[in-house]
Amino acid sequence: MILSASRRTDIPAFYPDWLCNRLHEGFALVRNPFNQGLVSKVALTPASTNCIVFWTKNPAPLLTRIDDLDSFAIPYYFLFTLNPYDADMETGLPPREAIIRTFRKLADRIGPRRIRWRYDPVILTDTISPDFHFARFETLAQALQGSTERCVISFLHLYRKCRRNLSGFRIAIPETGTRLMMARRLAEIASEKEITLEWCAPEDDITGTGILPGRCVDGDLVDELAGKHVVEKGSGPEENLWLREKR
Repeated sequence: MILSASRRTDIPAFYPDWLCNRLHEGFALVRNPFNQGLVSKVALTPASTNCIVFWTKNPAPLLTRIDDLDSFAIPYYFLFTLNPYDADMETGLPPREAIIRTFRKLADRIGPRRIRWRYDPVILTDTISPDFHFARFETLAQALQGSTERCVISFLHLYRKCRRNLSGFRIAIPETGTRLMMARRLAEIASEKEITLEWCAPEDDITGTGILPGRCVDGDLVDELAGKHVVEKGSGPEENLWLREKR
């Protein structure tokens, strides 16, 4: 089992003590978001869990529990979202400089290979242009150089929740050509900082762009961390996890 923790909430930011308590107990109870009366018991042991993938925008509260986390002998890595937006769009976060310091501290503790930077989603508005992204991405890439090996980008999809959260902004949906142009330029900037850019946008053909197809749950990395073959390539769990959430 690969445990995705979590797309519902930021567990490293808000529930680090709960997480470690559940790992000590060896299980967690998970309520079905579509049926509140349905609760599943999920085993959290080295025998049952091949890898934990943490999704977070602020793992600082978990930093003091890394030794505890390591003691459970379950491999893990982080999908760390760090975006260029100001507090009017992306609320409830520490200052960006503090998040960058946390990113570096985490990389120093567990190594850059186990932190995937997510620059996600890429949003364009009447005031946020491609040049805005190029400038701020370069600043962030410079700050994170040596602290991560890969960055995954994707462009905004206006799901119902996104429409609600961004209702105060004039969102522009870029055409395929604009998305590919921006991705190529971001890839060039990332490469200059020794970061490989991955493209999480299966609806676009990126053949010949030099950009790698992105995977949230990276089977190669999971196999490496687990020390054994876990994920069947070409039918990875990331697609199933994504489809279950969207439904």
